Amino acid sequence: MNVIVLAAGTGSRLGERTRDVPKPAVPVAGRPLLGYTVAFARRVGAARVAVVLGFKNEVSEPLARDLGVDAVLYNAAFADAGNLISLGVARDAGQCDDGFLIMNSDHIYHPAIADKVKAAAAAATWVTAFIDRDRTLGADDMKVRLDDEQHVVSIDKQLESWDAGYVGMTFVPRAAVASYFRHADNVRLEKGDGIHVEQVLYRMVGVEPAVTVDISGPGWLEVDDERDLARAHAALAQDPWYAP
Repeated sequence: MNVIVLAAGTGSRLGERTRDVPKPAVPVAGRPLLGYTVAFARRVGAARVAVVLGFKNEVSEPLARDLGVDAVLYNAAFADAGNLISLGVARDAGQCDDGFLIMNSDHIYHPAIADKVKAAAAAATWVTAFIDRDRTLGADDMKVRLDDEQHVVSIDKQLESWDAGYVGMTFVPRAAVASYFRHADNVRLEKGDGIHVEQVLYRMVGVEPAVTVDISGPGWLEVDDERDLARAHAALAQDPWYAP
């Protein structure tokens, strides 16, 4: 499988930190955010890692190449579009044909989660969304409601009731690539370019719903704002997940 890292956004919620430095290059415990993402991608067994850049790519592109990614792509519409457009850039570049795992460059996953993701991807026959049940979810967290077979029946930050949280990763096996992008194209036609990849999972509900895999336990971090960044610094200082 390939890993597609979506890393084009402006990171505006980090304020002055991302005025001159793109979010993937923001350091956490001495390592750029993108460094954690690429290390995790290799740990899950990625045949190729493709990173889709946008904001201040003149800074993040050398970083991506230093980290050894296999393909560096550019989303020229990063300022006005959601990250589904970045995934489309990867598709157009032929990075999705053999199956792919979607990741975001602002998530830091404990290495133990990689084993769960790798095993799930090896066994997957359909689109698979990764979830957890051990977080207290806030207003900005993506929430998921499931049916009795653990298929996604709704996914949104605004859900009033939910069964789990979405952890920012979806795996699309080779057999499901065409179907996944058919739903992606339909939701883009319906809602425009300002949409995100999670809305593809919602669009599949009732037609070809995504299955889920629970990765609860080891823990992971999302860095959206200063509070998140401070929490990540503290967590990694206490438990340096990717220490040399």
